Amino acid sequence: MKTKILLPLLFIALSFSCKKDVEPGIDYNVLTEQRILEISEQATISDEDVATLDRLLENVTDNSLKGKYTEMIAGVKILKDFIPGFNELKTNPDVLFQDLYADLEEQIKQVTDKLPRKTKLLEELESTLANYNTEEVEFLEVVLDDTGRGLRRFLANNFNIQPVEGKPTKYLRADLERVDSLVYNEGNGGEVGRIANVLRPFRGLKYLATYSRFDDVIDLNHLTNLETLEYTLQSQQPAGWQLKIDQLQNLKHLIVKENSNVRYSPFGEVIDFTDKYPLLESLDLPAVVATNLTTLLLPDKQHLTRLAFQNVNYRILPKIKRLVVEGKEIGPRSTFTVGSDSNTEIDEIRLSGFGEGTGRGEGDGGSCTLDIVGGSEVGKVKVKKLSIANVDVSGFNLGNLDIAELSLENVVVGKRERFDEFDVNVTINKVDFPQKPDFGFIDLSKVGYFEIVNVTYGGTALAFADIRTFLENNSGAALKWIYFSGLTNPPTKEYMKGLFPNLEDYYFE
Repeated sequence: MKTKILLPLLFIALSFSCKKDVEPGIDYNVLTEQRILEISEQATISDEDVATLDRLLENVTDNSLKGKYTEMIAGVKILKDFIPGFNELKTNPDVLFQDLYADLEEQIKQVTDKLPRKTKLLEELESTLANYNTEEVEFLEVVLDDTGRGLRRFLANNFNIQPVEGKPTKYLRADLERVDSLVYNEGNGGEVGRIANVLRPFRGLKYLATYSRFDDVIDLNHLTNLETLEYTLQSQQPAGWQLKIDQLQNLKHLIVKENSNVRYSPFGEVIDFTDKYPLLESLDLPAVVATNLTTLLLPDKQHLTRLAFQNVNYRILPKIKRLVVEGKEIGPRSTFTVGSDSNTEIDEIRLSGFGEGTGRGEGDGGSCTLDIVGGSEVGKVKVKKLSIANVDVSGFNLGNLDIAELSLENVVVGKRERFDEFDVNVTINKVDFPQKPDFGFIDLSKVGYFEIVNVTYGGTALAFADIRTFLENNSGAALKWIYFSGLTNPPTKEYMKGLFPNLEDYYFE
């Protein structure tokens, strides 16, 4: 009885399973082409649309048709990516037209002629180009005024770009987009929002020097080709104003300057370039920026060779709590004066990639120095974690620091001769190390002046016995001056002269 019931059920189940992939009575040779043509004409094409066509293709039995449909489906896949880009070309005024047009033209040419939509899209693309070539951009006369430093004179002198004939305030968009460098300042006659409108048509810029005295938000993110930005801060700019440049992934040089009496930085207390500006080679920051930073993060900057603080006195980073700079052969002189009387505890300092091969000529990397000094005058600045890696410099200065945790990796100091008239200095002054220091990373062979002053480890004063082996390993070095202070049981002058025959002065107390 059970067998009689189960056999019909099994037959029904098998029938349904056979219908799952191939519907009887359907001509997939015809249906597949119909669906390819329908989907190719859609306003948007989804991943599921493409997957549907791939499934239909599997059921095509005619091999000649299968080859044809494979080519057509490949064209649909190109159209899937082409359509959003084409829509952006037509509707987004911030795209760099010529570059995107060239990409789209190359894409559509790869689509098979078997898709009728290809011809229509090519015609639309050419029409869009024709409109672009005649599109005009109008500027205010005050912006163009050639009696001063206006755009009219700049464009004519530097790019031979003239206004549209008979329209002295209008220029062709195509002409403006081929401008690759621009100097434009919104001076006393400016107004809020004007600078953004002036800069917007120059989408091909690689170099821009500019400033505005009025805007609280200056957005330059549409200048996606920009490689060098030189911005001068102005005293009139309000508290909390913003310089939006976070999308400029091609930026190589960021030079921030300041006029007198500038009070407000667009960066506030934090500069975090993590995962930004992968091509960054140089960064210049003025006093109003540096002296207000609590955080400066420049990790994994594999092209960074210059970090400079402009117009800053010896207290460079008085408010800093986290300092991370990982570059490539940064130099020539890198000075980090950290902390202050009111900021005597720093969470982290991580420095990597300073010194040798800084791009200033063959062998000139030897003139590089690295200084890390606490900026407090009432006592040492405590650093919870100090990490120094991949450093090859001639001069080195570590001072006024209480280091809780220290990491040195691939650090070489003093080995390279300096290529100027000054002697190389290596000083360790008023530093408390977490454990007895090993100065093996210091090579005295090219050093002129060496100083150890009031060095301790865990509060215990450094003794001569702690550095005797280090000094003897460097015997014969051309040292001229040595200064020891706070070193218990210091050696005699005769002993030191025996180690370093060129010694002119040895002082200890």
